[in-house]
Amino acid sequence: MYKFDINSYIKSDKSLDYQKIYKEMEEITGFMAEKKRLNHYNRVVELYESRKNGELLYNAGEEADPNETPF
Repeated sequence: MYKFDINSYIKSDKSLDYQKIYKEMEEITGFMAEKKRLNHYNRVVELYESRKNGELLYNAGEEADPNETPF
């Protein structure tokens, strides 16, 4: 599994960088590519929405408390 950082998809104005998502979706090819593209898009958007709503307990960048247990 690769390291995933939701913060890399957030622009300086705190909005989601859809261009980055679409570019990465274009790079997904091969077996079941359409499903993998959709999964990638949904994962990023859902994590972004969770973070925006204060529901994300990990991978929250500078706002995260390194001493807090995420569960």
